[in-house]
Amino acid sequence: MTTLPKAAWDQGVTISEAVETYSSDELWGQFETLHEKLFPEIPADLPQEPIDWNPQPLLAASPTEEFPKYLEIQERLKAEIITLLRNGDLLGVGFLRPKYRGSEPMWISADCWNPAARISWENSELWVYGKIFAEIRIVRPRNRVAISDNSATEAIRLAPFPGRDRAGRPTRANEIKAAYDELKLEGRIDFSSLRANLGEIQSRVQKRAGVDSNLTTGLRYNAVRKAIGAEFQKDKAERASQKSSL
Repeated sequence: MTTLPKAAWDQGVTISEAVETYSSDELWGQFETLHEKLFPEIPADLPQEPIDWNPQPLLAASPTEEFPKYLEIQERLKAEIITLLRNGDLLGVGFLRPKYRGSEPMWISADCWNPAARISWENSELWVYGKIFAEIRIVRPRNRVAISDNSATEAIRLAPFPGRDRAGRPTRANEIKAAYDELKLEGRIDFSSLRANLGEIQSRVQKRAGVDSNLTTGLRYNAVRKAIGAEFQKDKAERASQKSSL
């Protein structure tokens, strides 16, 4: 029988994905606008038409002026998620380390999300009160629930997943990069196009995280392109150069 914490864990998103999924539209819109100004999109494949070598217009934003604001908004987005977790508008569920075979995920008390806690946004981990919670997933309850160590959690009901597909910073960039590096080491990169590798990259990240193969949050094509698009093009060009020299 699947327990409620396990069901929540299966449905949830990582801490960094929660920023993309549950942050306010207004603040995320500011972040997205700055992101697109500072980090223009990289084409997924080499252009079919000849490259235009004429001088191109300057970036829409000056990095020296806009980047501090970009970082500030990132911190505000993170603070927003922490506030939602402390208030019980979002719930955290994860595994207490050391994680043994057969371990079940457990609810994380609201007071664990305090200023003294250390949070790894990329690895979805929390260090607090001498404990380490790993593989944390974030869910939204139907009604606000401030979980404590002694509170009853049987009546918790989860809200439907919002299903946002926002553009912006690839929230699983490190995992995508690791999967790509594995494929490259194994000599299994398909250099016909970046999209040709999408399924294999998604599968490897999902298996490592232990999530359902249908859950592609943070793993869609745009996220993969932004995470490794430039590296893919560099590797593709190097491979073509090696072939031509043979």
